[in-house]
Amino acid sequence: MIEFINPSRNYLTLITALIIFVCLAVSVGFGLSSGSLSLGQKWIFILFLMFFPLIGLLLSIWLILRHFRKLSVNERDDEIPWQIMSPDRQHRKLNHEVGELAFLLGINESQLSDLRSAYIVAEDLALRTIEQESDTSLKRHISLERTDFDAVLINDDLIKCIDVTFAVTPNIPQEKLNLMMRKSDALKKILGRLRPHTKLVLMVVIVMQLDRETEDELRANVREKFAQTPVDVDIRFYDFEELQKAFAS
Repeated sequence: MIEFINPSRNYLTLITALIIFVCLAVSVGFGLSSGSLSLGQKWIFILFLMFFPLIGLLLSIWLILRHFRKLSVNERDDEIPWQIMSPDRQHRKLNHEVGELAFLLGINESQLSDLRSAYIVAEDLALRTIEQESDTSLKRHISLERTDFDAVLINDDLIKCIDVTFAVTPNIPQEKLNLMMRKSDALKKILGRLRPHTKLVLMVVIVMQLDRETEDELRANVREKFAQTPVDVDIRFYDFEELQKAFAS
């Protein structure tokens, strides 16, 4: 199997070769023309030969330090044993979310199938929007040591764990928000062991189907509940109808 050379190593090799080539070219030129050069010009050549390799070395060190952290993070990514949530756990979570919505909306069992389909579509469109906004592919329905999230976004040393919920009232149960916080705190401890110095952010994605006044009330309530938390929180609000129009068009 062909292994491709790391681009960073290519850059460093190119810089080193360029430094050697320039120094040799200048040295040859200096040797051929030294008899016709003034004392000042000779000193310029000498200083160039002294300092140009040093500048090149410093540039190489800067590139190494610049890429070292990113390369180290990418190597540690492979050490994180991410797993796909089992179908059973995905099914239980979906039924729990749909059951809560059905209770709030007063929907009977004959309409649960449509509500379940709407929830699946809402979650998918919200996650697709996040992928477009971040220009990064998500790992969906992911689990790490039985700590489950709807998705995770990995960008160098930043990991965002994503939980999606559907809101049809201006309030989200405090128990649900507490569960999100407990899961993110558990993931933070796990990553602290597996991937130190990682910054973890809880992304709460709320898909709404509300009028403007109720939507404003929901935004204010959610932001107030997450005002003081031990984990950094990124809250995203999406209107369900706008999501459908954006992707349908």
